[in-house]
Amino acid sequence: MAKVLEILKHGAQSLKEPSAFSKFDTKQDRERVQNLVEDMIVTLREAGGVGLAAPQVGVNERILLIEVDNNPRYSKMPNFELKVFVNPIIQKVSNKQGYFVEGCLSVPNEWIELKRPKWVKVSWQDQYGRPYTKKLTGVAARIFFHEYDHLEGLLISDFMEGYE
Repeated sequence: MAKVLEILKHGAQSLKEPSAFSKFDTKQDRERVQNLVEDMIVTLREAGGVGLAAPQVGVNERILLIEVDNNPRYSKMPNFELKVFVNPIIQKVSNKQGYFVEGCLSVPNEWIELKRPKWVKVSWQDQYGRPYTKKLTGVAARIFFHEYDHLEGLLISDFMEGYE
């Protein structure tokens, strides 16, 4: 049964470390990834976020989730069906960029306006190891870039002047 995981906060060392690729080599690998993703989904929904990356729950693997489903914290965002990205690889990004105000479950009560590409073409696997490639646009692209930063060891606080 899936469980709510602790979301690490700014200052946790593992949030600053780049993440490793998840493996699907053995049955144990596949079950571990699937169980982690189930726990992350429950954790994301319980926390009321729109995205979550594995490093935020103390697992430095390249896994992130995006879901916007009538979220009261983000009432002006269009809904986006749950997507699980394992081992995402950015293929191409838009030259056009736009500003978006971002918050973070690991940096509570802080907001920053960041400039991000308007779309991204990304390849990834789902939690079962099936491959996908898709162009994400709008809010999905913005959330993807935010969560992808976590996989690289970056937080929104890294973009804030004077934030300790």
